[in-house]
Amino acid sequence: MTTLLDDLAPLPDPSMPFITAERLPPGVGPVARYGDPIWCLHPLIENPSALRSRIHWANFPDSFREECRYLAYRLVNDELPALFLARRSAAWRARLSADCCHQTVLHWAELTKWCHWNGMSTLRDLPGDGWLDYHRFVMAKGLSRSSVRQRLSSMQRLWVFDHTGRCPLGIAEPPWSREGCDDYLPAASSRGENTTDPISPATMGPLLIWALRVVEDFADDILGAWRECARMMAVPKHGDNEVGRPKLEAYLQILKLMRLPVPTIQQGGGTGFATTYIAGLTNATRSQVQHALDADPYWDKVKDSRPGPCPLPVDVTGSLDGRPWAEAIDFEEAGVLMRHLGTAAFIVITYLTGMRPGEVLGLRSGCCPDPAPDAT
Repeated sequence: MTTLLDDLAPLPDPSMPFITAERLPPGVGPVARYGDPIWCLHPLIENPSALRSRIHWANFPDSFREECRYLAYRLVNDELPALFLARRSAAWRARLSADCCHQTVLHWAELTKWCHWNGMSTLRDLPGDGWLDYHRFVMAKGLSRSSVRQRLSSMQRLWVFDHTGRCPLGIAEPPWSREGCDDYLPAASSRGENTTDPISPATMGPLLIWALRVVEDFADDILGAWRECARMMAVPKHGDNEVGRPKLEAYLQILKLMRLPVPTIQQGGGTGFATTYIAGLTNATRSQVQHALDADPYWDKVKDSRPGPCPLPVDVTGSLDGRPWAEAIDFEEAGVLMRHLGTAAFIVITYLTGMRPGEVLGLRSGCCPDPAPDAT
């Protein structure tokens, strides 16, 4: 539909990406087009722990949709003017994160629905004193001081991105933009800034000590087991490997003659043959292993009566109280131990550096190399 904005501003082409090339991190995937009904903000998010947000334009009343789409395009790609920031507190940022952009646009959607219910068809219809009516609407929700502040700040960004555009709609400036937000917020809570109890030293001390031990003493063994497990997982599933067949036959013959348990894994609530593990040991394909085990009824009986472990052929070098910390690492344990190692490394980095969890999770291998030696 035609809107006031069509007459005022040259809109971006609907087929162009809604994120400009300057804003995109290197190597990101496809970006939604400006005219798409949904904008995925994933390309702007480098933190793997962050929420993956989407802007659904169907949430906006029809007559307001294109106005807000254009202002959201500016919100995502442009910075707030330095002159505007100079008169604001240090908490204001020139550019928001992807999640904050999403929250801001959600607040805009709430505003446009309120405007629509009150008989308006464009953001220009909201008069300066109309912001006071909107403020009463927000306060009636009984929101926290922080939630109200977020909404009022979102309206300031709406106004400034329109006010500084090439062809502004003429949205009225909210009064709290001139006067400050304090008088428009609920009373401050008596609760302190940090409402989460700190972790007790009696808990944090042992946790950090054992995290350090896992990283410093056990990491080499865990990483070696993980590499060996990955090698076994890469063994072809199908085919007839002439080199692996005699090794497979010899391996199974030894298990049978010495009455040793057959390697098994737990799957589907029952016990199954560890075909991937056996294939990795013998260099046979998984289909060869399965065929050899199915061909002899002996193995089904052994699987149920004498199920065996799957120790990886990796030496355990780490010690605990002067003894190896494990006799062997099992094929099924490798993935679990890798998660434990990652958790231990996360605890060590966050505690010793003070970095936020999202910053730690965003680190990449090689981002902190050993310093090159110099004359000193």
